[in-house]
Amino acid sequence: MRYSNLSKHPLQTIGIWLIGSLGGCATSTTVVSERCDVTLDQAEPAIAGPQETVVLYGSPFTEAYDTVVFVGTTAAEVESAERDCDECDECREEALCTECDDCDDCATECNTCLETVTFLVPDVEDGETKITLLNAHGRSNELAFTVFTEIDTGTDTAGDTATDTADTAAHGDTATSSDTAATNGDTATSADTAATNGDTATSANTDTAE
Repeated sequence: MRYSNLSKHPLQTIGIWLIGSLGGCATSTTVVSERCDVTLDQAEPAIAGPQETVVLYGSPFTEAYDTVVFVGTTAAEVESAERDCDECDECREEALCTECDDCDDCATECNTCLETVTFLVPDVEDGETKITLLNAHGRSNELAFTVFTEIDTGTDTAGDTATDTADTAAHGDTATSSDTAATNGDTATSADTAATNGDTATSANTDTAE
């Protein structure tokens, strides 16, 4: 038997050859799903702690139920997968481009396409790691990421900003009760008061008014 003309796809040819080799006359059709190059471009933020939300940017993305995100080797909880690509999708359909094709006819429309996946960082140890994403199109590249748990020291900074009023008083000069000038015929009773307008100073350490 010859099977070379039965299929142009090598996997289909192998499937048919195996059926024929087993002695059957039936033919078999092998369905091969199309695989894309899934790309992760950015994680925002690139540093986050467990149970914090991170947004991934890249393409091509699908739906949340079809998406798995790994932080290192630990699967994360995927909250959403969103695509704002209506113009790009319409153009691709009209140009007969698949999701995996590099569709030059739709470059302008697809440049504005925004695809995101949002997930929660799982409970993993602090340190540098990698994020990978899997969906129906395939497996993504590895994206650098850092898990960091912020430590709350509980330091009360209010005491640091409190001003010591004793330090701001310049040699007692701000105390107005002891440095009062005798004016308008009043008698000065303090040690460092000045006699003005011809008033009489009762202290031995008075200054003569000009």
